[in-house]
Amino acid sequence: MASSEDKQQHEQTRQEQARQQQERADFGRALQHFRGGVSVRALAKRECNQGKDRISVSQLYRYEGGKILPGLKHAKHLDTLYGANGKLELHLANLWDPEWNPDHHGRTKPEHNHYYRWPPEYSGLVWVHLKPAADLVNSHHKIRLQWGPWKMVAEIKIPVDGVYLVTGKAADGSNQSVTLELNCDLHVFALFGAGRIKNETAPKLDIRQKWTWR
Repeated sequence: MASSEDKQQHEQTRQEQARQQQERADFGRALQHFRGGVSVRALAKRECNQGKDRISVSQLYRYEGGKILPGLKHAKHLDTLYGANGKLELHLANLWDPEWNPDHHGRTKPEHNHYYRWPPEYSGLVWVHLKPAADLVNSHHKIRLQWGPWKMVAEIKIPVDGVYLVTGKAADGSNQSVTLELNCDLHVFALFGAGRIKNETAPKLDIRQKWTWR
């Protein structure tokens, strides 16, 4: 007979699988929404979907059907292909963030400079999840942010789980959002997202009151 701990663990596993399935389905529906009346085959033939980043018709069907969740390395490409103006890239970043491991997701390298634009119509909390390079865990990083006429400077110790810089964003008046520029004296990984942060272990730094007008 299964113990109460075994039953609890089984229920937690079931709930986690159901959550992941729902997330895949939601993202698939978002893809279908942005595809509109264009067929998947016609979408796959677009010029921006040629070359080394090409995603096949069968893979697009799997994404839209909620069979699998695209990796972060496909986020920007899918956003461009579906003409989502940043929404799909942001959606995917939010989904992957709780288990984001830069060494496995996106095949990115730590950089001194990062640039990002949230969708212009988005209004609410936004965040930057910073993670250190393997040889710089728990090192102090000097961060400089520039966002239009606003700037912020902070020195932050970044643990292995990373740290979140949390601030607010108002909707942009035009269809073009302002680019956030992030500079760090040490090379660092950065993932940009919005809304509620699901990661419960990494520290969060609210920087809404730390901005100054340049």
